[in-house]
Amino acid sequence: VGLFDKYSADTIPENASSGLSNIYIDKDVGITKRKGYIKDYSTFTLGAYPVKLGYEYIKENGARYKVSLTSRTYYYTDSTSSNTITTSATDNDPWIVTYTDKIYVGNVIENAWNWDGSTVLVSSWIPKCEIACVYANRLWIANETGSGSILYWSGLYNHWFDEVDDWRYIYPQDGTPIKAMKAYGNKLIIWKEYSTWML
Repeated sequence: VGLFDKYSADTIPENASSGLSNIYIDKDVGITKRKGYIKDYSTFTLGAYPVKLGYEYIKENGARYKVSLTSRTYYYTDSTSSNTITTSATDNDPWIVTYTDKIYVGNVIENAWNWDGSTVLVSSWIPKCEIACVYANRLWIANETGSGSILYWSGLYNHWFDEVDDWRYIYPQDGTPIKAMKAYGNKLIIWKEYSTWML
């Protein structure tokens, strides 16, 4: 296989090595694959809709999925197949996060939904917003149509939103929506068009 580990490096062929690491070797075949290698099924049938997001979903049990979101249809691949998760009735720009060992997907038009690797559940109680992130074991979403300065948050370790109490305005006086959010250490950074905020 080109591995000569019983001889001095000065006496082996030029195209050989005295030591190899991070690979699997079959003495009858040679190098079979590198360690950490994951076989992914790579054939998507995405149709005519443009891909909006690509996402890697890793469950707590180690299962891994590659998820692609188009403006109308959402797909995943595992090691053996490519499948449709669900579809959308309208073109949209979705957000996606991993939370409570599921992926959550939403947009400003339709009800959000979650997927645990097998079952899709519609989450109609999640406000329809443009952006989302996970911070402090809660799901945070923002930029609702017509109320772009409102920040919503879920209960601890769940996706239930109390639209009476679990929201706050983020400086609505400037008239601009929340454009992005990012958990950074023990803080949540919030960007508007002309200002940056921290929780």
